[in-house]
Amino acid sequence: MGGSSNTNTNTSSGGGKDKHDETSPSFKEGERVLAYHGPLLYEAKVQKSENKEDEWRYHVHYLGLVSIIALMLFSCLSALLIQVNGLLIMFIFNEYSVNPVEGLVSITALMLFSCLSALLIQVNSLLIVFIFNEYSWDEWVTNDRLLKLTDENIRKQQELEKSQAVDKSVKSGRSAQHKPKGSNADAKTDKEDTKIIVKGKKRKSQPGGTEEKERKSSESLFMSHFPSTLKKQLVDDWEFVTQLGKLVKLPRSPTVDDILKKYLEHRTKKDNKINDSYAEILKGLRCYFDKALPAMLLYKKERQQYTEEVKGDVSPSIIYGAEHLLRLFVKLPELLASVNMEEDALNKLQQKLLDILKFLQKNQSSFFLSAYDGGSKGTDGIKTK
Repeated sequence: MGGSSNTNTNTSSGGGKDKHDETSPSFKEGERVLAYHGPLLYEAKVQKSENKEDEWRYHVHYLGLVSIIALMLFSCLSALLIQVNGLLIMFIFNEYSVNPVEGLVSITALMLFSCLSALLIQVNSLLIVFIFNEYSWDEWVTNDRLLKLTDENIRKQQELEKSQAVDKSVKSGRSAQHKPKGSNADAKTDKEDTKIIVKGKKRKSQPGGTEEKERKSSESLFMSHFPSTLKKQLVDDWEFVTQLGKLVKLPRSPTVDDILKKYLEHRTKKDNKINDSYAEILKGLRCYFDKALPAMLLYKKERQQYTEEVKGDVSPSIIYGAEHLLRLFVKLPELLASVNMEEDALNKLQQKLLDILKFLQKNQSSFFLSAYDGGSKGTDGIKTK
């Protein structure tokens, strides 16, 4: 899950669509590809592939940054060894060239130089192995994390890198901007935040692709502030379900509903008053969660469990817990980008959502499971091992 989040975050968040893959893999062993990791694309090489439960997955070795780091370290090391080698050669010939007539000097110098060269070669080889072992990076990924290494996808990789750089500059620029005085402006924005997250009014399309650029910028900015411990939680969540075949035991305690109530109590105590805007935002989150869970927050292996546990008018928010709520937060930037909201109002809303994430992080040990249930049923009704 690593994370999470283009998840890239999609994988981290568990926002799965059914993947009915072909009988043959989309990517061949040894093929160079582009792989999503976080919001960016990295060059990678497919080491091997396997079809597990009707879904192809690939073991990839990342190149790009890894190779650059290794190359830089190796270049510095080589330059250092060349300098040491040169200095020692000068030392040997200066030290042993007092009586060149006897010939012993040349032999001694040659022997010492040969031993030194052999030693340096051994050290060099060991350090190269260490560098590549230390800085190499492999993982298993599914089809939705990989792209063919084409000119079009390379341009996409470059665009994502530029977008990331722009996001950082935008973030630093916004922090320096002067905020409006008085509470009226904040109150007005809070009302807008509340209406948007509850009603979810569609954003009007803008000319020239401005909407798409704003959406990507907003998503990247939100994910860049995502707590790292929660990103790891998403990765662990993904591994438990998709790799180990384990499920979250339901019903959870605390539930999503319980967690949101606890957060409202926390904010009320912190602000020393009941904050209506936070109450409405939490109401909207609960509504989003109930609607989004069956559509985009479940892995394939969890769907049978959902049909068994959520029946009639039962809301998922009183059955599921923090693990699935966290997956929703990975999807929120994409969902919010499609609604009609001023940029300033959207930023304020995202700050409130990040505050909820910090609350989850603070209570991570009590809200999240450390291990999943190994005896739950998979999608085909057979107990997982």
